[in-house]
Formats: sequence, C-alpha cells, structure tokens
Amino acid sequence: MFNRINWEHDGSSTLAELKRPSLTPAISRSYAEGLVKELMHGVISLSAAFEGEDIITFGRCAEVSVFEKNSAEFYGLYLSSTPGTFPNYCLRRCYWNSGFENLNSLLAGLSAETVFFSLATLEKPYKEAVEKLDSLSIEEGNIVLLLSQKLELGNSRINYFLADQNKTSMRSYRRGYASNEIVEKIFDDFSLMHREINAGQSISPLPNTFKISYLSDCYSRVFNK
Repeated sequence: MFNRINWEHDGSSTLAELKRPSLTPAISRSYAEGLVKELMHGVISLSAAFEGEDIITFGRCAEVSVFEKNSAEFYGLYLSSTPGTFPNYCLRRCYWNSGFENLNSLLAGLSAETVFFSLATLEKPYKEAVEKLDSLSIEEGNIVLLLSQKLELGNSRINYFLADQNKTSMRSYRRGYASNEIVEKIFDDFSLMHREINAGQSISPLPNTFKISYLSDCYSRVFNK
C-alpha cells in the first residue's frame, strides 16, 4: 500500500506518495537531527505531470539548510531533466520544529512544500540567481574561518549541496565560527524567491501525479522500519 507523505506537498497542497510504515522507536536528538538532514537533502528527484506536458522529472541543483537550536529550515532548487518543458524548475522548502520523542513525533514536526515554476516568470534578480546555479560551473565560494574577535557563540549549522557539470559539493560549517557569503546569500535568495513564487508564479501539477524519490539510505531509515 502507498500512502500520502504528510510532510511533502506541492504548491496546491497535494501530498506526494510513498510507502510509510508505523514508526515508534525512541530516538536521540543527534539521531533526529541527522535524519531530518537526510530527509531535507536526501531527495534526489521529484516528478509530476502538468497540463499540456508529459511527466517531468526534476533533479538536484542547489540546496542549503540552516539548523538552529530549536528548528531547521531548508531550500532546494531542482531543474527539469528535459529542456523546453513547462515548468522547468521547482523550489522545495522544508521546516522542522525540532520535536523528536520518536520517529512519529519527528515527522509530525516536519513540513515540506514544493512549488513548480517557469524561469521566465521570475523577477530579474531571482532569474539571475537561478541562472548562476544552473550553469556549467557554479561559483561555490569559500568557507572562511572568522577571526577570534569576530566569533559569535551559537549552535547554528549550515549544510549545503551544489552540483554542476564538473563537480558535486556537499559541505557544512558552524555559523559564528565560519562563513560562506555565497552560500548564505543563496539561502536568503531562495527564501525570498519561494515567497514570490507562492504569491502567483506557482504552476500546479495535475492531481495525484506528484512523486518523490529519496536516496536509498534515507529511504531505508524511514520507510523500511
């Protein structure tokens, strides 16, 4: 049996489908945060059908998550694998409220929304940001250690994934001890872009066609219990 995934939905609030078992084991905070990170960054493709189009598959392009003491937020950009399709991109936002008594409570505190859009409909600053990320070579920037007098104590951690024709990067650092201006700007751009797309540029898929594929490790930790 395939059921709806309660924390994965598109811009029209239609839930994705994937096998979901009963999840009750107690878990630690470190396990919870690791699993949430996998659920955020572990989506390798999304697919849906749209009016006038066959099923379109979207693959990973750029992702950034910020884990705070009591919450975590993620944005991921995915691009169509078939040139000329409409829509040609989607942007996924995940939010977690840090609950983790067991897997059920962890998932109850997790929400993910995917919005589909056409690059041509975006305002110029966001369009340029997407074009930079969907290029033959992405400017990744450097993780710069902060000078001792500039250190700010905190528990915030930034994780990011960037992929282009030549390389794939998956890195993380603790904010306050280090910084990557390019990655942090991507997160801010995605946040603003997600609001704009939701305000009118979102393209809704046909009912019951939105599907998600996770990395095998992520799938086995959640759905094969």
